Formats: sequence, structure tokens, C-alpha cells
Amino acid sequence: MKFSIVLLYLLLVPVVSYPQHQSNVDSLLIELDRAANDGTRTLILNELATTYRGNDDQKALNYAQRVIQIADNGGFKQDKATALNTIALIYLSLGKREEVESLLKLALELQKEIGNDEDQATTLNNLGLLYTEFGKLDIAFDYHIKSTAINEAYNNKTGISANLNNMAHIFYLQKKYQKAIDYLEESTAIEREANSMYGVAGGLNNLGVLYSKIGKQELAMTRFREALSIHRNHSIFNEVVNGLNNIGNIFLEYDQLDSAIKYYKKAISVGEEYQLLPSISIAYNNIGKAFLKQDKIALALKSTKKAYQINKEINQKVELTESLLNYSLIYKKTEQYDSAYKYQKLYSIYKDSIHNERNERQMAEMETRYETQRKEKEIEILNKEKELQELESSQKELLLAKKSSARNILLTGMGLILLIAFLLYNRYQLKQKSKFELKAIQMELKALRAQINPHFTFNIMTSIQHYILDNQPDAAQKYLGKFARLVRSVLDNSETPLVTIEEDLKALDLYVELDTLRFENNFDYKKIIDEEIDVGFDRIPAMLLQPHVENAIWHGLQHKEGKGKITVELKRQEDMLLCSIEDNGVGRKKAQELQSANKTKHKSMGMFISRERLRIINSKNKSNLNVNVRDLEDANGKALGTRIELFVPIQ
Repeated sequence: MKFSIVLLYLLLVPVVSYPQHQSNVDSLLIELDRAANDGTRTLILNELATTYRGNDDQKALNYAQRVIQIADNGGFKQDKATALNTIALIYLSLGKREEVESLLKLALELQKEIGNDEDQATTLNNLGLLYTEFGKLDIAFDYHIKSTAINEAYNNKTGISANLNNMAHIFYLQKKYQKAIDYLEESTAIEREANSMYGVAGGLNNLGVLYSKIGKQELAMTRFREALSIHRNHSIFNEVVNGLNNIGNIFLEYDQLDSAIKYYKKAISVGEEYQLLPSISIAYNNIGKAFLKQDKIALALKSTKKAYQINKEINQKVELTESLLNYSLIYKKTEQYDSAYKYQKLYSIYKDSIHNERNERQMAEMETRYETQRKEKEIEILNKEKELQELESSQKELLLAKKSSARNILLTGMGLILLIAFLLYNRYQLKQKSKFELKAIQMELKALRAQINPHFTFNIMTSIQHYILDNQPDAAQKYLGKFARLVRSVLDNSETPLVTIEEDLKALDLYVELDTLRFENNFDYKKIIDEEIDVGFDRIPAMLLQPHVENAIWHGLQHKEGKGKITVELKRQEDMLLCSIEDNGVGRKKAQELQSANKTKHKSMGMFISRERLRIINSKNKSNLNVNVRDLEDANGKALGTRIELFVPIQ
């Protein structure tokens, strides 16, 4: 079961010297009114922004933006860098990731200008967080390593703890859970030693997530509750919402649904009070799942709709895909299959779009790296040309030869880079085209399968009518029961393009049983299955054999004198399944003569549909699958029946 757990990782902002973070807001406002100069004002405004961040982000933004206005006029670069970090972290929590990168890089540039290494460590850490959000874990880890090196040089325990915590987050994403736990234990120990309860709470929450991942749910619940208590005591409401979500998820996993719903409702209540939209949307998705498990469909739909609306509003695509998946599961449970399919398709589209966005960012990064490399090479060439002009004539020929060699290498390298970029792009285009064609083929298969169901119904209902008119209630009841099971089987199998061989044979058995009743047991039915076939695991297209068996009964055995026989044999040949249907009927030639003479003709739509489906499978797999029909005759040319052979790919 997949459920949303928010991994809380410590977000650092630069530590300012006056006043302390825990200061009362009222005291800070009084100090702000008394401030005698802009330098003092920017320090207090930054502290107010830091205090409000996570509780009232709009106020935090207002104070940080006032710092930037003052700094731009007065040259307070360090204070401006601090405010930029605060704004970046607020935007990151709101999902505005593209704006965060430019803010953090501007802050880093200002810190480098004034030589403030300690604040650079903070900004490097936050850049690591941003690239983690982008999914570029190698770049993120590199930023955290650089930040850690500075923090260790200045013995900044708080910074080291944050780095360890955020590197643990990367190990979590890589599913290296034990390594993540080791880093977090070290980080949390540092926070306890410094009596930093906010840092302790963040570490405890993360440990709860990780213990949950490795199946230690009691330890996870203990860590979550301890973290939640700290966050409540310090009024850090965004983490309160996330903690309530995490506890609810533990109860959801163990199907303690009333308890899970209670915690999700608390999360929604706190989140709505403080307008924490990203966390609220997660809670609504989760409570929707819990209501669905309780079969409270109306409440599940209402919660999912609320999550969907919030995610659309804030463009939170990852959680939006969860909302779409919830919709699909709800409609599937209520047997509204058209709606279930619609939302499943939207879920796949959004999931693919997230993947495509990441690919586009990677392509842009490749292009940037290429341009940077090219410019560096050009500068290198210019420098070499300048050196050549200053050298003695006796050295010029040698240096010119080296220059020519370097230029050839550069041109070769550029050519290779351009070739690789073209091949990558071409491969991406082909992959997108194949995906589109596959979707079209799947839709066509579903449409063809839908045509088979009314064909079954017509044939079998005619037989039921026959028994009713002949006043044979027991036979009609028996016939109707088997027909109901067959219809249920057809509906179940129509939900997926492939079914197990066992499921398909069960449906075929029901069909044959119905026809043996209608023909008064005038033919025998036998199956021969190769031992190498795993009928419960191997999958084939649904209802593929039935049309051919139907054809054998209607056209081969219906007019036969004496006992009829149908044999269905399945053999495995590597990854292909050889299906043969053999009857001892009157043969195709005689059947066509009888059909022409009979005004009430049975038109074999099933055979036509089966051929169309095989054509589509051929198109999908680039294979050459055919239906071979053989007329069985004795030495004198007398018809002994018909044998049909199909080659079907096993999946």
C-alpha cells in the first residue's frame, strides 16, 4: 500500500546576532520601533521573518521583503542574503521551486562578495534541499558535502546536524534506510546536546518515517508522537500538520480506520486555520483513502475532490496524481468503469508529464554545461594565442602545433557532444511515439472486446428461451445459472487486456457446458494442456479461444450425425503458446453448403473479431501471428473435421 508520509527535513536560515530566535514577537516589534538605524532594523526584521516562517508565511514574506528594500538602498548585503534565504524557503514550502534557485544563488553570490563563509554554508545547504526536490540527488549531496566542510571548519554543530539530516533524506529517497537512520541518529544527538528542540523534533519525525519503512511501527509511532508534542509546544504548525498526517498513516496501514480519520481531521483543521495548503492536500488525499476502505463512497469522493482542487490551485503535481489515482479507485469500487478508466488515464498522463518535465530540465542542464565548456575552451584558446605572440620566434612553431592539436581535440569533442545530444533527443522522440501508438492499440483492443459480449448474449439467451418455451424449468434454471457465471467472467476479464490462461479456460468451460446442455450432450469436450505451461501465471489476450470453439460447435458439430467431439490442446513453444481446436464435424465445405441452404444463418462475428484482435497484436509486437485452418480428411477425401491452430505470445 502506498500512502503519503511527509519527510520533514530541517530547513536552515542564517543565524542573526540580535535578538534570539525565541524572543517574543511583541518585544521584537517594540525594538523595531526604537531602532536608531537601518542596520539594526534589518536585523530585527530578519528575526521577525524567521519567527513567522512556517506559522504565518505571508507576514514572514512581508518582513523579509522590507529587509531587501532597505538593503538595496543602504548596501546591507549580509542582511539581504539572509532575507533571500527566508523567502526562498517559504517559496520552497509553497511549491514555487523555479523561483527558489535564483533567490538562493543570488544570496550565495552576495555572501561570497563579503567573505561570509558561515552564511555560505547555510545557503549551500538550502541549495542541496532544492536540488533534492528536483530529484537531482547527486548535485544535492555535493552541496551538502560543501556545506558540511564549512560548518566543521567553524565547529557549527547546528549546521552539521542540519547537513546530516538532509543527507539522510537523500539516503531515504534512494531507499538506503539503515544508512539514513545512522545519519539521523547522529544529527538528533547533536540537537539534543544543544537543547534545540526544533531540531530534535525534526530528527524524531524523520526517524519515525524510516522505522515505518523497515516495519518497526511501534518505534515509528513513538517517534512521531514525541515530535508532534515538541512541535505543538513550540507552535510550529506546519510540522504539527505533517506529524498528524504521519500518525494517521500508521493507523491507516494497520486498518485502524477510525483512528486514522481522527488524526487526518485534526491535520486538516490545523492546516486550514493557518492556510498550509500543501499539507492540507495530503491530509485530504489520505482521509479519502480511509473513507474508501470504510466503503463511505460519498465522503471519499468529497475528500478527494477537495485535495484535487487544492493541488490544482497550487500546482502540486505529485499530490495531484495521488488525487487522480484516488478517483480511479473510488469509481472502480462502485463499478463505474468508464469514470475509473478516465481517471486512471489522467493519472498516467500526469505521472508521465512529471517524468517529462524532469527530462526537459536534464536536457537544459546538458545544454548549459555544454555552453559553459565551449566558452571555457574559447577562453583557453585566446589565452594561448596571446602567449604565442609574446614568445620568441624559435618557440612559435612548436606552440602553434600544440594550438592546432588542441583545436582539433576541441572540435572533435564538440562534435561528439552534439552527436550524443542528437541521439538522446531522437531516442526520446521515438519513445514518445511508441507510447502514443501503444495507447491507441490498447483502446482498439478494448473496443473489439466490447463487441464480443453482445454476441455471447444473443446465442445463449436464445437457448434459454428454448427451454422456457418447452416448459423445462429445471433445465432453464441450470442454464441461467451457468450463463450468469459466464457473463460475470466476461465482465471481469474485460477489465484488463490480458488474463491468465486459467481464467480464460474457466470462461471457455462455462461456454462449452452451456452448449452441451443446448445440444443435449451430443458432443464431448476435452482439454490437453502441456505441463510446461503455468496456467495460473502465464497470460494471454482474453476470450481468444472461445470464438473458434463456438465456430466448431455451430458449423462443425450441429449437423453431424452421431457423437461429436472437440479437443482443445495447448502447447508451449518458448515464449509462444500453440493453441489448437480440433473437431470431428462435417467440415468447412459441408457447413458452407448447409449454411447457404438455411435461411436463418449464424454469422460468425466472433471469428471476425478474433482475426482483428490478432492483427492488432501483430501490430503491437511487430510479429506475424496467423490463424491456420486445416481440413481433416481420410484417404478418400471424406471430411473428418477441422483443426484450427493459433500462435499467441505468452506474457
